[in-house]
Amino acid sequence: EEANLPRGDVEKSIFFASAAEHCLGAGRAEESAVYLALSAEASYRLKSHRQTISKLTSLFSFSPNILKCFSRARRASLKRRLGMAYSSLGDLVRARNHLEEALVILGAPK
Repeated sequence: EEANLPRGDVEKSIFFASAAEHCLGAGRAEESAVYLALSAEASYRLKSHRQTISKLTSLFSFSPNILKCFSRARRASLKRRLGMAYSSLGDLVRARNHLEEALVILGAPK
């Protein structure tokens, strides 16, 4: 089985995005969210900041009940990546908003 798993970040980004779409179409939103997060992380490592933003924006549009499948630390990490992707594109206002939201997820005061 392992021979069929994607190895590089390009393959992971594509594979996990496809899996996210399939799961969402099958009504398995939590699984879709997990795959979308994995795809976004692979895109982030590839410095595909626009793809990262698109995927994480889609992820955070899921209902809060679905996002509870992630730990607070994981949600904060994904928010931080979203902020860093915006920062890399020079959108510092959005970057700051998402970075602050990451801190709030971890319990920092607003």
